[in-house]
Amino acid sequence: MPSVFDHPNTRVMTYNLKNGGDLPHWEQRKQALVDTIREQQPTFFGTQEGYEYQLAYLRDELQHYDMYGEGRDPAWGGEYAAIFVDRRVCNVTESGTFWLSPTPEVKGSRMPNEDLPRVASWVRMTVHDTPLLYINTHLTYIEPQIPAQMAVLVEQIAPLINPEIETIISGDFNIGRHREPMQHLNALGFTDMWSFAQQELGPHFTFPDWDLWDDSRVSSIDQENRIDWVCVRPADGESLPAVTVETVHTHRQQPVPSDHFPVVVRAADI
Repeated sequence: MPSVFDHPNTRVMTYNLKNGGDLPHWEQRKQALVDTIREQQPTFFGTQEGYEYQLAYLRDELQHYDMYGEGRDPAWGGEYAAIFVDRRVCNVTESGTFWLSPTPEVKGSRMPNEDLPRVASWVRMTVHDTPLLYINTHLTYIEPQIPAQMAVLVEQIAPLINPEIETIISGDFNIGRHREPMQHLNALGFTDMWSFAQQELGPHFTFPDWDLWDDSRVSSIDQENRIDWVCVRPADGESLPAVTVETVHTHRQQPVPSDHFPVVVRAADI
């Protein structure tokens, strides 16, 4: 079965939007964020932290994208791990959301001792007529809780996987790639595409916060701050696709779009 990256125009992005409740204010940075997405022209992408009104702005500005996913809090929506797909080339046939908790099917459920719910969203679709399972998530920043959430994530996505087609997972995992929880994804057959890329572009970290966008500081940041990932599980019997991975570092003026850099994976220039 071919990879979606066999098509030269396929571009996958993960982008933590930073929820609109914190400064700098969403109204000040929303245009720069939309400009970044337009600049990258993703075929499909996952977002983290976005509130409904932020996602509504993206839908209004990016009108050829459809959105999938549910807010993590059934009472008022809360943050989403949303999926956007370009309907001109993507055809979604099934979608869902589950909670990273002991009861993943219960809306709003959370891990014991966790202050907030966490979710993962997924879609089955064809991309340029190639079938794909795509998952997007956002794990907690509370490090002791990450292994338990990762275990639920793997347990829930394992039965969704069709070994005959490619699967991609993206998200803000709040950990570096060498940490033990990431080995759960590796055991399921996923590879972080930054580590496998034919070409790596941009900073080697993805969480600049609000004050680390200056070029003079970028090279000094610990690579463990690369916490935003795009991982691929190829169809059984297939090799990993040849890709270029870029940590996008284009908007340096204030206010910057988010406290995270987006990560984009595309077919390699070979």
